[in-house]
Amino acid sequence: MTLPEAILFDMDGTIVDTEPLWEGAEGQVLAEMGTQMTPQMRQKMLGSTLPRMVAILRSFARNPLDEAVVADRVEQGVIDRLDAGLPWKDGLVELLGWCHEHSIPTAVVTATRRRVASRVLEHVPATPGFTNAIYGDDVSEGKPSPEGYLKAAELLGVDIRRCMIVEDSPVGLEAASASGGVAVAIKGAAPEEFAADFPYIRELSDLSESVIESIMEGQRPNFVRAY
Repeated sequence: MTLPEAILFDMDGTIVDTEPLWEGAEGQVLAEMGTQMTPQMRQKMLGSTLPRMVAILRSFARNPLDEAVVADRVEQGVIDRLDAGLPWKDGLVELLGWCHEHSIPTAVVTATRRRVASRVLEHVPATPGFTNAIYGDDVSEGKPSPEGYLKAAELLGVDIRRCMIVEDSPVGLEAASASGGVAVAIKGAAPEEFAADFPYIRELSDLSESVIESIMEGQRPNFVRAY
């Protein structure tokens, strides 16, 4: 049986669909700076660290606010929207349960800072939840740097080369690959072509024990193309 020593997950768009929350908060702040959000603008920010997202917002703004003000207002906008409920990805609860049964530790590695991400993870609908988490302000370099994934593996006491890493964005998959882990793409907001070189799943529910084994053995199933 070839199972991973740990499974590491991106957060936004991978385990929970927070993208509408970020889109709403970013759009609101951008409007306050005199510009309306477009799909093209939003696409540029997928998977970005907060500093990069702030820089992109300010670059499009007619009347840019101070960087710290933009960052604070966007994060607060997301927090304010959490009470509306969070759409967790199909299969998350079952996958976390399976990991617990097989003593496989898990971690979230997110570009989102602790202020927001910890609040999101408080709502994980599974007991136990994730073993640990690495937040955007825990690293000196965000994705596509592999630093977060390497820190997570060290924290869990596992070999990163024997870790499965689930990501939904190009920068996240770049970080996962650079870490030496086994990267898996999950269908999300980004265009499908970015995942061509990776195992590609529609939902976390696609990760059955047999599929996890096959991926760790080097196979690249594509559940998206099959439908």
